[in-house]
Amino acid sequence: DCADRSDVGVPFPCTVTASVANAGPHPDAVADVLTRLELPPDCAASSPGAVQDDLAVSATQFTTVVSVWTVACGQRSFHPITAHVDATLDQLHVQDPDETNDSGSAATVVEIFEAADLAVLDMDIACDEYADPRRFSCVTTTTVTNHGVADGVATRTVVDVQAPEGCAVTGSPATRLDDLDAGETADYVDTFAIACHDAARHVVHARALIRADEPHAEDRDATNDRGAVDWLPIDIKPGSFPNAVNVKQKGLIPVAVLSTPTFDAPAQVVASSLRFGATGIEESWVRCGAPEDVDGDGLADLVCHFDATLTGFDCSSTVGVLTGRLLDGTAFESQYTIKVTPCRGDAR
Repeated sequence: DCADRSDVGVPFPCTVTASVANAGPHPDAVADVLTRLELPPDCAASSPGAVQDDLAVSATQFTTVVSVWTVACGQRSFHPITAHVDATLDQLHVQDPDETNDSGSAATVVEIFEAADLAVLDMDIACDEYADPRRFSCVTTTTVTNHGVADGVATRTVVDVQAPEGCAVTGSPATRLDDLDAGETADYVDTFAIACHDAARHVVHARALIRADEPHAEDRDATNDRGAVDWLPIDIKPGSFPNAVNVKQKGLIPVAVLSTPTFDAPAQVVASSLRFGATGIEESWVRCGAPEDVDGDGLADLVCHFDATLTGFDCSSTVGVLTGRLLDGTAFESQYTIKVTPCRGDAR
């Protein structure tokens, strides 16, 4: 009788109970009883009473012999453990006519676990949906890690991308299998093709989940196993094309987060969370105005303004990146093309 489970290096008890009988015809006998455990190579055991000497065995009743062992194992896995008990006569002039039944055994399996805190550290998404809303692609970058303590943990990371009704996503879900040591991170880049029936702008949802892909690396904190990021449609300097940004002049750059039939931008975006610029981490947000329909689809959009001098744009910049979060805490990313001026080669 062993513990059903334990952790690597953590001792657990195994109790061996044997019933020893004297089948006669001599009414009383003295025997020595030896108990031993057969263990996997990574386990070790100790017992204060594995040998019972000079045990009186009556012909009228069973004699119970109990030994308690302390076992510890060094690797996570299923561990078969077998107990063997041998009874040997220790009395002069008394013979055992049948020694074939002087031994017995019993087996069990103990599961040895090791902690592995798997986590999705970060998720990014970039779509070219603004170029052609009917057919576009989205690229996700998912960063995962194993906080330990277990090494060599087999992991399964699933990235799922969902587009609105009327769109079909090819390549989702994407599954990544990897072995991660404690403290190791991995980046997975996946591309998804999306085809939609209508030419309206779309919101895309990307979700990631990491799990242990083996039975005994045990993730004991499931709160960080998931990642989420949305792609939102935006328009930089609505109503203008190309979206020229003058990096030499002070001023504000308007950026509209566009609503869709399934997404209410003014109601769902946390305005103070917005970052806008060359990378999407620039703290250039100034204010957001009253909702207005900037793309003529009958839906009110969220129009916000950003300090041009804090955006980090230069003549190598071709897109402006907007990031932030929604009221439910989900992060989002967006981008749209820009033309930076004045730059070498601009028409005078």
